[in-house]
Amino acid sequence: MSIATMKFLAADGLKFLSEVGEDSTLNQYWYSSKTIRAMADDLEAQGLRVAFLSTPSVYFSLAEGSVTRSKSIVFDYDRQWESDPNFQFYDFHDAQSIPAEMRGSFDMCVVDPPFITEDVWRKYAEAVQLCLRPGGTVMCTTVAENEGLLNELFGGIKHVKFMPSIPNLPYQYRLFLNYDPRSQGLNEWNDEIPREFENLTASSKKQKDRGSEAIVCSGG
Repeated sequence: MSIATMKFLAADGLKFLSEVGEDSTLNQYWYSSKTIRAMADDLEAQGLRVAFLSTPSVYFSLAEGSVTRSKSIVFDYDRQWESDPNFQFYDFHDAQSIPAEMRGSFDMCVVDPPFITEDVWRKYAEAVQLCLRPGGTVMCTTVAENEGLLNELFGGIKHVKFMPSIPNLPYQYRLFLNYDPRSQGLNEWNDEIPREFENLTASSKKQKDRGSEAIVCSGG
């Protein structure tokens, strides 16, 4: 049974956080309003067509009627949003279910898997490969230890100065891109994050592969 957890106070005009609770059974942990706005500002800077893979909080916080929102698709396992015309059901175990007419049509993918393991990231990478047009780019959030894996999967990956805040997640994420930020916000420090994390970098420690234990769920 689905169990909705806490909702957040609306901030920066973002209704999503106050209207949609996190569902712990689906590993849903929403970004903070400041993090969502920083990510959205970068996406809206050029009116891109974006595939939001398990990142509903960002998609639904884009300005209604904006070019980016009208052109983009939110791919998610949680069917609570299926009434939205730009919703596409997505089970990360089955990337091949992505409709043929959507393949190779996106400028960019924004990705936040519900698990940090290599096995799960490789499944998402398959979806990214299907979605992106040639030369398309990615925005990803995960632990610092996954930087090398992301670079292997997508190429040109680097973390930005801005670190995402995910209030109910027990560990700190980094924000990774394989392009230069389009908005100044991603080049600035997020003051929601303690400065002790500023030099957080990838280590040689490999994440334990528990992908075979993963259940289908939605992300951030």
